[in-house]
Amino acid sequence: MKDHFFTKTYLETFRIIGMVSIIVFLLNIQFDFLTSYLSGFTLSFGITILVLSSILLFNKSFMKESKIAEQDERLMMIRGKVMSTTFMIQYWGVVILIIVFGMIESTYMVSVTLAGFFVIEYIIMLILNIYYKRKY
Repeated sequence: MKDHFFTKTYLETFRIIGMVSIIVFLLNIQFDFLTSYLSGFTLSFGITILVLSSILLFNKSFMKESKIAEQDERLMMIRGKVMSTTFMIQYWGVVILIIVFGMIESTYMVSVTLAGFFVIEYIIMLILNIYYKRKY
């Protein structure tokens, strides 16, 4: 049994992201708001994600293995630890980016935006922490 990170929910989400990317490309044809690079990127990204996620969603053996892996307690714990560690790395990466962008005066809005995301993320973390401590 393999540990499939791409569960049915993830694959359905990727399909939606692919569709949105293609819609952005089609809107760009009408309103011309993307550069030629971004226009090509949104189209190729959308098609690639849409096709790959659709192939995996309709592959019965992959979905069967994915469902078994999704319910395995050991793999769930490992996935949780991986996500937790990844989140901490991302968390400190945002802190470093805030400091770096804060030092570069021409990117003031970027640093303010990153700081805003950082604060929102911290508030959500606090709320979830209180909720799970009360629940468990």
